[in-house]
Amino acid sequence: PAKVAEAFSLPVNDAVLRLPPRKTFFYHFSGKRWPQLNPQDLLHTGVYQKMSQLGLTPAGDIYMTMFMYTHINTESLRYGYYAVPIE
Repeated sequence: PAKVAEAFSLPVNDAVLRLPPRKTFFYHFSGKRWPQLNPQDLLHTGVYQKMSQLGLTPAGDIYMTMFMYTHINTESLRYGYYAVPIE
């Protein structure tokens, strides 16, 4: 994997978080307002709620990735996802 990353000029040092291959539930969010968007609230009202509906159980650390944020007029919107390892 390091050679592939290097081919695309991606970092391969200790700053890179490596996740082992496993079943993972991804919860995407888009257009969430900031600062009204509290990552903990979204985790509980979005991620956990959807996982419960699907009968999924978290099995490790949960990671949030923010793709981008935009400013439209006076609103600041966030786009990203949570990655949750599952059993």
